[in-house]
Amino acid sequence: MSLNEFVRNRVACILELTQNYQWQYVKSENNPADALWRGQFPEQLLTNQLWWSGSPELCNPGTPKLYTVEILADEDLPEMQVTKNVLAAVQQEPPFTWKRVSDFRRLRRAWAYVLRFITIIRTKSKLSGTFSVAELTEASHTIYKLVQQESFQDLLKDLNTGSTKRNKFSGLAPFLDSEGIIRVGGRLKYSAIPYEGKHQILLPQRHEVTEMVIRYLHVKNYHAGPNGLLSIVRQELWPTGARTIIKQVVNRCYRCFKQNPKQVNQFMGDLPSYRVTPSPVFAETGIDYAGPFTLKEGVRKLKLYKAYVAVFVCMATGLPQ
Repeated sequence: MSLNEFVRNRVACILELTQNYQWQYVKSENNPADALWRGQFPEQLLTNQLWWSGSPELCNPGTPKLYTVEILADEDLPEMQVTKNVLAAVQQEPPFTWKRVSDFRRLRRAWAYVLRFITIIRTKSKLSGTFSVAELTEASHTIYKLVQQESFQDLLKDLNTGSTKRNKFSGLAPFLDSEGIIRVGGRLKYSAIPYEGKHQILLPQRHEVTEMVIRYLHVKNYHAGPNGLLSIVRQELWPTGARTIIKQVVNRCYRCFKQNPKQVNQFMGDLPSYRVTPSPVFAETGIDYAGPFTLKEGVRKLKLYKAYVAVFVCMATGLPQ
């Protein structure tokens, strides 16, 4: 049984001083200490039989004091009672799974159909034909918003409540835009670049939608490399750990793997005999020319003329002359 420190020390002290005693329980209304604890006048205390004679439970005739009344059970002490906290954790499954679709274009068009159907039901209008840019953009933002609700629940709660406590995203200065999407802050408020480039949409690294979007941009931009793809992604999105996920997407692209030829290193030939045979210095000589170089001659009246350099190298020792 675990007691708090104060009760544990007092109980240990009492048990050590009263090893041969049998403890009993006195009711609160029969406690003599209450006479002074609650306050009484002297004339009242003179006639208080409880103070002068003690508790009736302890004054039964023929019974030694402090040895008779029934012992208080451990369960009656608040400190000895065992409390159990039961926590029921319910895992809420998402209404759909992102793994059913592996292409972001198909996922975006599916959500565009859903949003168009909702618009038709609400406004009783007739929409048909191909999707407009606004509809596809709205579908993309809806997907990003759902992903953020799954992955950034604590951050969304802090942003909605206006909490100022620090977290691992504080360095990005996140905020909620008019659509309720988490975007990255910065110092480009007054720049001329588009709004999506100044405040990118925050996405988690380990999520199916993040990988789908990066794969879609990789194919759309003609299989751009890691550095170029990172620049393209940062024009609208800000995935956490972007470099890692981009390298994974590029390395898993089978077309990039097929079109990337292996580098062929030319095997160097054997050295000639005069390079590996001992000989006197400059017995075998190599000549090299360089130029022309423009030189200046004179102090006041400068004269320009051309010059050439001839280098003589000993083929055995490599010493120049």
